[in-house]
Amino acid sequence: QLAQLERMDKSGRGEQRRLDELRIRARELANEAGVPEEAQAAHDRERKLADEWEALGDDFDAARSRALAAEKLLEGAAQLEKWLNGKKRMVDAIGLPSTEPAVGRTQLGQVQIMKAEADSEKPTLEKLTDTANQLAQSSSDKDSVAALQQKISDLNRRWKSLEENLNEKEDGIARATALGNEIRALQKDMRQQIGELESGVDRAASLPS
Repeated sequence: QLAQLERMDKSGRGEQRRLDELRIRARELANEAGVPEEAQAAHDRERKLADEWEALGDDFDAARSRALAAEKLLEGAAQLEKWLNGKKRMVDAIGLPSTEPAVGRTQLGQVQIMKAEADSEKPTLEKLTDTANQLAQSSSDKDSVAALQQKISDLNRRWKSLEENLNEKEDGIARATALGNEIRALQKDMRQQIGELESGVDRAASLPS
């Protein structure tokens, strides 16, 4: 669409020159007219033609602005989609939450880094959403607008899914860490009890019969 508008703009500049020539000729004819009514009518036609051309130029500028905004929106959406794909792979690569302290700390650090990156990237999604809403209000091409809004809706859905996955990972790691601590505390207590039991057995065995 943008390429088509550029071709129309190039053609329009040629038409602008023709219009300027016609307006000059119209003024000359009006000035040469011997009847005041004819002169006024010629001036009115020239003024009306100029107004219509100016309105057409305004409409064209608005259409080109919308096309540029839509093109930037699509580029931004493609980049964000690529970013989301990368983050999904990273979340999947973290694996199941581990009860091992060192592994759990590493997993938690990875999740926290990705959550911070998501917070930094979220304004991009918000800006794309605002742009899509503005285009929906100003454009008469309902089919194109609907396609753009669907793309942005899909991005918002995937963004929400990423946030939920990160929160679930963080909660899972916290639970696994707590479980690991309980297991280690239980193992320590059991080792202590076994040690005390073995010590008691040794003492009993050393007593004279």
